[in-house]
Amino acid sequence: MKNAWMGMALWLCAGVALAGGGKAEVRKQTEASVLVTGTVDIETDGHVGGYALD
Repeated sequence: MKNAWMGMALWLCAGVALAGGGKAEVRKQTEASVLVTGTVDIETDGHVGGYALD
């Protein structure tokens, strides 16, 4: 479901860019954020032993 929303957002941004106004106008109108949660396991020697994304 998240991939569908991200895809729609990308299509919207592309549509705005193609509609005109240039890069500066598109940057004024575009806003996005992503919250990623999960865990990272760090081994005693400092390398990543594993990770899990929610």
